[in-house]
Amino acid sequence: MIKLRLESLLERITMSITQLLKQNRKQFIFYMIGAFLTTLSGLFSTLALSNAFGIIEEATWIGIRTRILWVVFFAFTPIGVQMISRFLRIGFMRDILIQVRTLAYQKIMSHTYESYRKTPKEHFMSMLVSDINLFEKDFFLSLLNIIFSFGSFFLGIIVLLFISPLIALSTIGVTLLLYGITSVFKPIARKNKELTQNANAGYNTSLSNILQGLEVIKLYHAEEFFKPPFESIIRILEQIKKKAFQIDEIQANLNHWLAGSYQMVIYVYATYLFVQDEITLTALILVFNLIGQLVWSMISGFNFINRLRTSVDIFDRITQTQPQIIGTSEMKFEEELQVVSLTFSYELKKVFEQLEFTIKPHEKVLVIGPSGSGKTTLVG
Repeated sequence: MIKLRLESLLERITMSITQLLKQNRKQFIFYMIGAFLTTLSGLFSTLALSNAFGIIEEATWIGIRTRILWVVFFAFTPIGVQMISRFLRIGFMRDILIQVRTLAYQKIMSHTYESYRKTPKEHFMSMLVSDINLFEKDFFLSLLNIIFSFGSFFLGIIVLLFISPLIALSTIGVTLLLYGITSVFKPIARKNKELTQNANAGYNTSLSNILQGLEVIKLYHAEEFFKPPFESIIRILEQIKKKAFQIDEIQANLNHWLAGSYQMVIYVYATYLFVQDEITLTALILVFNLIGQLVWSMISGFNFINRLRTSVDIFDRITQTQPQIIGTSEMKFEEELQVVSLTFSYELKKVFEQLEFTIKPHEKVLVIGPSGSGKTTLVG
């Protein structure tokens, strides 16, 4: 008799996104530094503008010259900072993409012969092309914008605390409210991204099937028969994309209304403080610019948090393999091989149902049957 011992086909050859970042710790640190440098560029531009207006307040040539020097410094420094930032980030992006493509290849190679045959080849093509491109677009763009948004917010709040603690604290409160709105839309955004991925995979499969059979379709003039189902697939895909776009628009409009209303209130309040001589013209310009930058950048940052989460979901889909259970036989074929109640199904089609037979040593067995009856499956 056959004694089966269940074991995992292979250990998980993949890793989580956190493990991937830890493996590239040095490059990731450089990337974080480079991304944070982009926040200095925005702050320096604001400081350059505020100092330019501050020249009006200066009564001496020394003060005017000092202001002009600060304006020149803050205006031209961001150019060099952006170049340094780009060089620090590019190595990490290259290494991560190489590893993600390698992990995707390993996932495909981990399939057994049976599981590979069950999966359409277009699914693997979609994973290696569409999904990886989607991950590349969302992951790095989201990571950069999140660091930029939160870094700018942190530096801007420090500046506002010196100008008006009330404005700084109210900005933090509005930001927390925006984060709450983003959290409400988080599960919907992730679900829609998953549906979009599945629809893209289905579209690729259908398109590949039609292209492979295009010669036969043209030969028999059957173009019109294949047009309706293909249009249906495209319509479903675009409807899913439209729904995802509408959800994003609702969230964006709600955030924009809240941010715009708060911005107008702060403009009025800061102008009142300036009229009362409680803040200088330089401080007023700083408030006008920083409030807009902080609130709107945080809206962008919260939206990119959802995109980062969905990009991690895409990474898992591309790279994660599920343990498979197989049987390894430990047998001594001395008496007989007996199979009892063997049932096997391929997708929804039953190949074997309650199959029973006995084979004795040195006995010749002939397996016959029509094509597709399961002969190769049985022997394999």
